[in-house]
Amino acid sequence: MSPTRMLSSINEDDMRTQNNDGDTIKMNQAIPAFYSDTNYDRGHLNPNSYQHEYGRHATFTLTNAVPMDACFNRMQWKQYEDEMKRMVLSLYGTGTPYFVTGAVPSEEKIPVPVLDSTESERDFNMVTVPRYVWTAFCFHATDEEDSFSLGYIGENKPEAVIYPKSIDELNTSLQDLCNMPDFRVFTDHCFASNSLSKRNLNSLIQFQVKQIAKSGAYDSFSKKAQNKISAVYKRRRESSHPPMNSMVLDLMVKMDYVNMPQWFENNEMLKHHSSVSCVFKTDIPTFHPPCHIELRSANNYDLSCALVSEKSTLGSDITADGIVTVGGNDPGKECVFPFYYEGRHYFRCTTKNNNRIPWCATTSDYPRDNKWGNCPFTGPPTTGGNSNGASCKFPFKYNDKDYYYCTTDNAETKQLWCATVSNYAQDPKWGYCPTSGIVTVGGNDPGKECVFPFSYDKQMYFECTTINNNRIPWCATTSDYPQDNKWGNCPFTGPPTTGGNSNGAPCKFPFKYNDKDYYYCTTDNAETKQLWCATVSNYAQDPKWGYCRTSSIFTVGGNDPGRECVFPFYYEEKMYFECTLKNSDKGSWCATTSDYPKDSKWGYCV
Repeated sequence: MSPTRMLSSINEDDMRTQNNDGDTIKMNQAIPAFYSDTNYDRGHLNPNSYQHEYGRHATFTLTNAVPMDACFNRMQWKQYEDEMKRMVLSLYGTGTPYFVTGAVPSEEKIPVPVLDSTESERDFNMVTVPRYVWTAFCFHATDEEDSFSLGYIGENKPEAVIYPKSIDELNTSLQDLCNMPDFRVFTDHCFASNSLSKRNLNSLIQFQVKQIAKSGAYDSFSKKAQNKISAVYKRRRESSHPPMNSMVLDLMVKMDYVNMPQWFENNEMLKHHSSVSCVFKTDIPTFHPPCHIELRSANNYDLSCALVSEKSTLGSDITADGIVTVGGNDPGKECVFPFYYEGRHYFRCTTKNNNRIPWCATTSDYPRDNKWGNCPFTGPPTTGGNSNGASCKFPFKYNDKDYYYCTTDNAETKQLWCATVSNYAQDPKWGYCPTSGIVTVGGNDPGKECVFPFSYDKQMYFECTTINNNRIPWCATTSDYPQDNKWGNCPFTGPPTTGGNSNGAPCKFPFKYNDKDYYYCTTDNAETKQLWCATVSNYAQDPKWGYCRTSSIFTVGGNDPGRECVFPFYYEEKMYFECTLKNSDKGSWCATTSDYPKDSKWGYCV
């Protein structure tokens, strides 16, 4: 552990910004490039939100940062920072608060060779990643009876639970973790044994239970599960002989999804990050990216799945998907994930450079072996036809041609259809493909449903796109856009609002205001110049509105430092809802106004 020195001025020699002398500075301290293209944030030890004006600027220096897992930093750790800030503000004027924050180092360093490789040359193994991050708090009140202390510590990983501790308990934990038997955060016990310390610690423990219960890792808990969690993380402190350690060994988790694309996206993340898969309780087909046709709940399809252990490991010849290839130069073999191709790792089938057909590698070293095959996949359940709702089977062979998507070939109604078997000639089973459920506004074919996939400018789109449409998402409304040229703008729901008169309802895009359609938050006619949106389609008919939420991500450097990021922002024909590394070799960045193409205001994300 090493202390972090916070300076009173950002103008001191060792507080200079990187500018063009990064090669010199990196010999003594971290630079933004060490963090870019990794899974880690520049986690503030002295929180930016605890400071004001110049003090806030000082927290942006990398001498005040350690690599924190992005999920851990933005979710669990931030929640505790905010809770402690709330606690301290309530004590304003009654004493002096003292914070000490530190990190327990590990053997791991970033950037990681191979895993964090980029197209350009970079340094590896430059910044030590902490195993644990901890905070100790001591409040010395004017009336000493009101003094108290507490602390908390968490493992630096996505699913970590942060544990509240007394100062004495925190000292013991750090002595064991760091092999420093005499270590103490403070020179004394800092009121650890008084009743107010115990009361505030219990309050933080209850806060911990609530955070676990509503954590993003678990969508919901049954009453029975809540009781068990409470027993593990709260009641153990009431025993005079608590267990040396308590942990949840396993959980039975049921997850419900609105549509198949939502399930697929989340399942790939679960497999990659947590080594679990969510398997459907009923005979639900697997669903892969090339067919992003949305299933609505109106289809009365039970999209409930249960978590099970993942059976694969990185580089193994067996995958959780069990995808057996067709075509390519190695048909009949299982896909191997991840595989490396043209400068990046793929954890799922890709259509890159394969005429819009998904494919994968079939060995663990594609650059050496060049072995691959096309990926078959199961599409959405059909309607009509003669298959009783069976799902599309891709590819399917029809009239000696392989089809990887729904088609209108030989369909009298020109409605999209698919075969539900691999070979239509041998077993002519078929059905109509479900529609997207997205009804367009504007364009040259408003009021029609989007049709996916559609081809535009030699590229296949499986969702609405903003390309060549003045930053407004759009889609095709027929199965053959190059021939029909029919299209419309896509409506979408934005983030929940604050203030206004909509009780937190989300933004509705587009919304009509003063006879103009708005696709993003605006400051038009806002006295405070704060971004706002309507929460209904037509503000004149029903004047419901609210302020758009800020990102809480502050910039450093760029041409607009110290400002909050504004999402979404538009850059080079694409909409960004988070910080991006696009065209940056120094770190992720964001726009700081709602109209980047016009204002060109930006900064690096901290």
